[in-house]
Amino acid sequence: MMRFTDFLVNSLSALLIAVAGIVLVVVGIVAAVIFPGAAGVVIGLIIVLTGLAILAGTVGMSLEWARTQDRIDALNAEVAEARKVENTIYYAAALPEDDQPDAPAAQKLLEVFSADSPLMENLRINRGQDLPAEGAAQLDDFLSSSAKQSFADAAVHTAFMDVFRAARDLHAWLKSETAEADGVRSIIPGDTREGGWREFAAAANAGDTLSQNLLGARAAFERAVLEADLL
Repeated sequence: MMRFTDFLVNSLSALLIAVAGIVLVVVGIVAAVIFPGAAGVVIGLIIVLTGLAILAGTVGMSLEWARTQDRIDALNAEVAEARKVENTIYYAAALPEDDQPDAPAAQKLLEVFSADSPLMENLRINRGQDLPAEGAAQLDDFLSSSAKQSFADAAVHTAFMDVFRAARDLHAWLKSETAEADGVRSIIPGDTREGGWREFAAAANAGDTLSQNLLGARAAFERAVLEADLL
């Protein structure tokens, strides 16, 4: 009975049909009583039977609706149980040991460009001039080992790419504008340049800018790493 009333409450058309069936039954009974003779009784009986057929159809639809709702309820219960089991498995599972895959690579880059490394000390103080060969080797090693490096964290990866481009540009400048002598890379002097000392000054200014770019990119990378909680 509860399912039948639920069906009528949730289906306005079914409710109207049921009401129409009841009305027809009542009208049929009234017609059979009011109109004397066999004709009145037959007409009333037909109307009553029609109303009963409508009511029977409504009951049949309600039974099918009830069976469907039972299946839906059963499926919902199964889904809820499955989710409960899934959540239990998920929270019970041990977290992977390496839950921060970016951390080792980030730590390695910061160590390569540590503040006390020959390269970074020179960039802060001399802006790339008179760079020890060891510092230039740092750039070579970094560029060759990091060409295919990537980071899962988008902000960290963007900061890394800025470091890589700054290192690449400084490396190209060292190759084209400096020469090594006694383990030190110095800017090629003006008296051996076609453009003279003016060209030397331009090269020195370019080295200063590129040095600042790498220092700034390294600092930005460290900030991104700290914000991503990788250290």
